[in-house]
Amino acid sequence: AALGANPFIAMQYLVKGSFGTINAFGNTLNKSTPLIFCGLCACFAYKCGVFNLGGEGQFLCGFSMETENLLENSRNKLIAKNCDMICANSLRTAGAGFGTDTNILTLITAKEETALELMSKEQAADCILDRIAAAL
Repeated sequence: AALGANPFIAMQYLVKGSFGTINAFGNTLNKSTPLIFCGLCACFAYKCGVFNLGGEGQFLCGFSMETENLLENSRNKLIAKNCDMICANSLRTAGAGFGTDTNILTLITAKEETALELMSKEQAADCILDRIAAAL
């Protein structure tokens, strides 16, 4: 209206372009579905009280699975991803990785590297959570 054009005609073109044909409707669904699901996930997280926009005190923990240069590659990921801690896992170590109930991790922060012994994945998860809690 400010430019002298009818806003209702603009809306008509928008709706016709998005839903006017089966192909246009399919393209609209294809491009809008991920956005809809992201919005639903954000609503669900907000209603559960776990919504976080990166507030003060946030701890970012990443995971690294490497076949070579475990510490070097994981330390690079720590920096590149701006993490507070990386849980590094070597796929070449027996008892670690996929297909086992055990794991061997190295917890890497900017200040230290802590190698954990062979343990169950539940125990490894407890060690990770303990380290995060201690850092907060």
